[in-house]
Formats: sequence, structure tokens, C-alpha cells
Amino acid sequence: MTTQIAVRLPEELVDELDTLIAAGLDTSRASVVEAALRRELRRRLWEREVQRLVATGDTYEDLAGMHEFALGTAAQAD
Repeated sequence: MTTQIAVRLPEELVDELDTLIAAGLDTSRASVVEAALRRELRRRLWEREVQRLVATGDTYEDLAGMHEFALGTAAQAD
């Protein structure tokens, strides 16, 4: 099941969407927006998980630097 929503976007973003579609890199505005929203939700989920690990002291050597990376990625996305 899907639900239709209306979103107001700056004209330059819509132009970029249309460029992707015209180039054959995607099939519709909706599919581009859906993919971007899924990525953002996944990024926020992982950011919360990293913050939880840092707050509880559950650190792992193989995750060293992940907290800074997640925060840096969040700052770049805004």
C-alpha cells in the first residue's frame, strides 16, 4: 500500500530531479524522493545507534571514528 503526499521543494531541486529522470538514471520524481528518504531514515537510525553506543560506553575497536563520521555526515546533509 502507498500513500500519496504533497511536498514543496525548491525549484532547483526539482530541476535536478528532472535532470536525473531525463538522463535515464531514474524513472520518476517519486522514486528519487523515496530512495533519498529511505537513505535519510537509515542514516538517522544508525546515528542514533552510534550515539547509544557512545553513551553506554559500548565501544568497539572496529567502530572507532564512526561517531564522528555519523555526525559529520549529518552536518553535511543539512
